[in-house]
Order: sequence, then structure tokens, then C-alpha cells
Amino acid sequence: MPPKSKSKRSTKKQTTEVTVEKVSRSKKIKRLPKTESKAPPKSTGKTAKTASKKKKAEPKAEKKKVENKGYTPQQMEKFKTLLKEIENKYTIDEMKNILRKNDQKVTGTKKELVERIADGELLGKIPRCPLCFGGRLQFNNKTGVYKCPGYFEDVKYIRCKGAFDRDFIQREQWTE
Repeated sequence: MPPKSKSKRSTKKQTTEVTVEKVSRSKKIKRLPKTESKAPPKSTGKTAKTASKKKKAEPKAEKKKVENKGYTPQQMEKFKTLLKEIENKYTIDEMKNILRKNDQKVTGTKKELVERIADGELLGKIPRCPLCFGGRLQFNNKTGVYKCPGYFEDVKYIRCKGAFDRDFIQREQWTE
């Protein structure tokens, strides 16, 4: 009986080999000769390695120090002290009421609310966008740039993308 089992295995192997051959013969793939291929010729690995070594060997350009156009060092120190004072002085509801009085954005985390109030007490309240007259400007205290993301009008969102320099925007007086 053992010899019969061997013959079954061998027949299975033969049949699978035959089917593979039939499939490969039935598929005729039209291939372009190597000279007619549209793809650019591949570079050898040696040239790529030498090119990368040359790039590494070149000295890196020195980074220029970006001038801080946001807060001055004195304003930054005062801003940090205001952050600590405001965080301990007001509750979240009181902070939101202060921001409403000054026509500022009311949503956000407690940290964001504290930062908005400290910025307002330091430099004054931020006016609406002078370009679209609807968006609320966002001030980046590191670059000194005001940006307007846009605003909602009924159901439609109006995109502004206005950007203004610190000297262009005149802030109004902050009220508590």
C-alpha cells in the first residue's frame, strides 16, 4: 500500500507543473526591447554613492539668526509674569467675559484664554481684519505677523488669508 501513496503525490506534482506551463504559454506578454524602453536608464550604484559623499563633504551653510519681530525681550518678560497672574486671578467664565468685552475669540483651552488676555493687556485688543472686515486676526508673538483665517457668513465660509506686519495694525485700548 505505501507505493500507491507515492504515485498519488507524484501525479499531483505533475498536474500542477502542467497547469503552470499552460498558464505561462497562454499568456503572451508584449515586451519592448531594451533599446526602445521609455524609462530613463538606471544609474549604477557607484555613482549614486559618490554623489552622496560629495554632498556630505560640502560644508553646511550657516543658519542666519531670525530677528524676533514679535515681542521685545522686556515685553516677553512682562508677558510671562502676566500669564502667571491671570491664571491664578480669574476663572474660565471670568476670562471669557473679559474677552467678550474686548471683541476677542472666546473659545479654546484655559491656556489659550490666558494667553489672549495677557497679550491684550500687554499690547491692546486686536481689531478685526482690515481686508475682509469680518475675520478675527491672529497674532504670532514670535514673528510679529497678524493673519486672518476668514469668517463664517450665515452658512458660507469666507476665506481671507490676509497677512499683516506688526507695524500695519493699530491696536485699541484693552478694557477689563
